[in-house]
Amino acid sequence: MNEKLVSVVLITRHGARTPLHLVDGIFQIDFKSDLLDPFVDSDILVKSLDNQRDLSNVLSYKDQKYLNRKLKGGAHVGQLTCVGEEQMFNLGSRLKEKYIKEMNFFNEKYDPSEIYVRSTHLRRTINSAKSVLAGLYQKRPSLKLKTPFLINVNDLETDYLYPNLQECPLIQEKRELIKQSFDFYNENENNLNEYSNFVNNIKNKFNFRVNDCLNPLFVYEFLDEIHSRMAHNLSIPKDVEILLDQANRFASIELGLEMMENLDLNCGKFINLLKLLFKEIVFKDKNNILDYYKLNFFSAHDNTLIALLIVLNQINEENYIHPPYGSDLVIELWKKFERKHYIYFVKLYFNGKGISVKDEWEFNKKNLCKINMNSRIKTTNDVQEEDTEFKMDFSNFIRILSKHSIDENFYKAMCLKSQKES
Repeated sequence: MNEKLVSVVLITRHGARTPLHLVDGIFQIDFKSDLLDPFVDSDILVKSLDNQRDLSNVLSYKDQKYLNRKLKGGAHVGQLTCVGEEQMFNLGSRLKEKYIKEMNFFNEKYDPSEIYVRSTHLRRTINSAKSVLAGLYQKRPSLKLKTPFLINVNDLETDYLYPNLQECPLIQEKRELIKQSFDFYNENENNLNEYSNFVNNIKNKFNFRVNDCLNPLFVYEFLDEIHSRMAHNLSIPKDVEILLDQANRFASIELGLEMMENLDLNCGKFINLLKLLFKEIVFKDKNNILDYYKLNFFSAHDNTLIALLIVLNQINEENYIHPPYGSDLVIELWKKFERKHYIYFVKLYFNGKGISVKDEWEFNKKNLCKINMNSRIKTTNDVQEEDTEFKMDFSNFIRILSKHSIDENFYKAMCLKSQKES
């Protein structure tokens, strides 16, 4: 075959973590402090994007808040656990098997000039990135390298690997408008009543305040502790367990609608970054400028992956799978020699399985009530063998990204306009 792999982009959701949101009305269990014992022993060097600051020992404002909150049992909120580190190490091992052992694409020795790693400035995503790199390059989780893994971060206040409500309050404003309008239920009054009844049932059963229920992602956040318990094999009350199917469905509707309606503001800048990155790599490769990275790795969050999967037509009203802890999206850039020149194309994999991308995507809110969330928390150990490989012409891939990519100026103009009007 005359096909050649050019570069790989990896986007991940962090591994299993302790909860961010607790349900006060259910029996509290111990999230013991030893959950935070490391599974991986690795040194890391955390640098600012401009490479001017060493942030290895600097906490973001969110992590400062998280580390001031202890759960019953001693663990802090929102932290990657040993279970999460193991998930990400296993992901790295899977990537090693393919790209080092089978394809001989990456060097078997860690080389920061070959791979670029960027994370949000949060301990759970930074440590997830560390664990993936350990799976790629360490012989064992406990056998660290002499060289630290380099991880780049942006200031959390201005980052765009996730929906940044602090930098752009318009995102939150639009969330609230979406919830208030219930446009996605207007076609069927029974659906509206079903959702309202479920929210009221949870509110009364678990003693939520009225203001809590006004949260546009109320059911989604209600499930946060439940999913964390499930990931760590901790007990779930029976009165919660019987609500799981419904809760997963309505959480999917809340998050799915919000991400679809707010897609450009939520992740448009990151989509634009990916578009420009791929175009730059192709330009350099065509001109034999080989200083691009073989791997660009972004360690991010569930809503980052959801946005990309929506753009790639993998999430719609009838096919909604919430990315479990440790999920990954791989985009491979390939070239093939044909008729005296190279043509470029991409192959895509979600959690190790090949996915086919349709050229056109149209969101139909009338059918949104049909979507459902896969409530089982998967790990990378659950991944089956890769499906048939799917190819997509590079120009079509860029065209799809362009539909939802926004540049810095447009993003700032939208967010500033909202602040001025308020």
